[in-house]
Amino acid sequence: MQSALLILAPIALLGVALVLAKGLYHFTQEGDEARRSSNRMMRWRIALQFVAVILLLAVVAISGG
Repeated sequence: MQSALLILAPIALLGVALVLAKGLYHFTQEGDEARRSSNRMMRWRIALQFVAVILLLAVVAISGG
């Protein structure tokens, strides 16, 4: 269990970073579709951040720290 969390936590953090980068890229584009896409990416970022925080808290709890 602990090894799975140690693998999933960095993957979740990388996912947050990638979605943030993609959302910022769409934010710099012009047009309504780019704006909607940017908003959608930022909503995904918030959801992924929630998952990443939960995973990190689980890692800390399991490791006894």
